[in-house]
Amino acid sequence: MKRQTSKYFFYTVIVVVVIAACGLLLSFGLQKYYNARYPMEYQGVIESYSKEYSLPPSFVFAVVHTESRFDPQAVSEDDARGLMQITKDTFDWVLYRMGEEEMDYDEVIFDPALNVRCGTFLLRYLYDEFGSYDLALCAYHAGRGSVNGWLADEEFSDDGQTLKEIPFSDTRWYVERVNETRKIYQDLYDLE
Repeated sequence: MKRQTSKYFFYTVIVVVVIAACGLLLSFGLQKYYNARYPMEYQGVIESYSKEYSLPPSFVFAVVHTESRFDPQAVSEDDARGLMQITKDTFDWVLYRMGEEEMDYDEVIFDPALNVRCGTFLLRYLYDEFGSYDLALCAYHAGRGSVNGWLADEEFSDDGQTLKEIPFSDTRWYVERVNETRKIYQDLYDLE
């Protein structure tokens, strides 16, 4: 009987060790997967401009991830370019608002630091104008005019300051995607 109890104990220990090892391997694999899928590329640039414009780094990382997946040469079908997908008109407007000299869009827009600086400045500007990250994202994606129109329309806003719903499905998806991605960056890298 003692030998049989000893045998069961031995097998129980083996099973526990195997389960623990599998758990560790799975945990390690998931960590590697998430680190690869949600990288911290351009970390210095993003953290620097996040700090300069008082935005949470997780917010800016999430926008860059959603806009370009960290491809500094990305070009959209609307001809938005770079890490934060900035159009020529937006670039010129942002430079004016920042008090900067005009620059040749085609020559400089793919520069990661300048692109992130302009995009982060714009996000801060929109946050200050609309008072929430979600509305700033709506304006970043659909334009300030669209958001102002939605806020003025009783169908979409009861108070002129918040939206009951985002009318454009692609903008609604965009805001949801950025928020989901931001949560992942917060959890994965312990970012603000």
